[in-house]
Amino acid sequence: MKKRTLIIHIVVIAASIFLGGRLASSLVSKQGKICVSKPMESKKNLFGVNRFAADVQWMLFVNYCGTINSVNAENAPIIYDKVKSIISNNPDFEQAYEVGSLMLSVESPEKAVEILQIACENPRLKENWKLPFLAGFIVSHHMKNKDFTRAESFFQKAVSRCSPPEPHVVSALMRAKAQKLLARKNWKGIPVTSDKQALLCTLIDVHMANIRSQDFNSPSYNSPYSSIMSFGKVSLPEKILSTAQSLKAEEKDNPNVLPTIEKMKAELFAGAHICENCLTPYGPGDKYCSACGSKVQPYGLCPKCGAVKKGAFCSECGAR
Repeated sequence: MKKRTLIIHIVVIAASIFLGGRLASSLVSKQGKICVSKPMESKKNLFGVNRFAADVQWMLFVNYCGTINSVNAENAPIIYDKVKSIISNNPDFEQAYEVGSLMLSVESPEKAVEILQIACENPRLKENWKLPFLAGFIVSHHMKNKDFTRAESFFQKAVSRCSPPEPHVVSALMRAKAQKLLARKNWKGIPVTSDKQALLCTLIDVHMANIRSQDFNSPSYNSPYSSIMSFGKVSLPEKILSTAQSLKAEEKDNPNVLPTIEKMKAELFAGAHICENCLTPYGPGDKYCSACGSKVQPYGLCPKCGAVKKGAFCSECGAR
């Protein structure tokens, strides 16, 4: 009886091991489908507790950060290794990406961007716009050789991930594009010699790209700049005008400013009612600009009595 019981036990154990292996294999397959970032996880299987290990590593990392006064050439590699180990065990650890890259951003910006690039490639973090924005900021501000093309790609990713886009993210994207234009030193045959002029030219190009693309309200609207329609409560045309006003006031001696503004008016504001002197829009019936006092060309007046028309017929004399 004892021998028979022993055989039964051995058979049960063997069957359990076989079924457990099949179940584990099935669970691993399903886990890969559910957790899309699983392939990014460390290949070292810590008995299935990799993410718990990452939490422990994070607490130890925070403790280590409390023992240093600043990030320098000596401890930057240590910080980098610790952060890389944490995110290899838990690729979805958003705080580790953010804090680690911020700590390395000045002393070792290349390593900081490397960490953030991993985050940007993680499908589980595809809705996080802060990480690509941070990567673009580091590339455009802290790297010795600033790469505005790369910064633009990070900022574009950040813009596409937040709806509506945060105004400072849109501004960062526009400035990265403006720096690329400034490096080319030419816009439609006009020399580009200052940051603000380059920004104005960039804003005009983006707005024209939107106009040329297709109807903004169309479901098939797919312009690469379709989400860049405003800076918060300020629309893109309003931003263009305010930038032009500032440029004209601040760079009076720049011979390239007036040709740029004339090109802007011809392409974007042909037929619009804006003051020639200060570029401020004015309303129907106005004879002088309310911003600078310059004389403007009136519009919207009744041809018979000169009153401001409010509709198809004049409310003063009834003329059509």
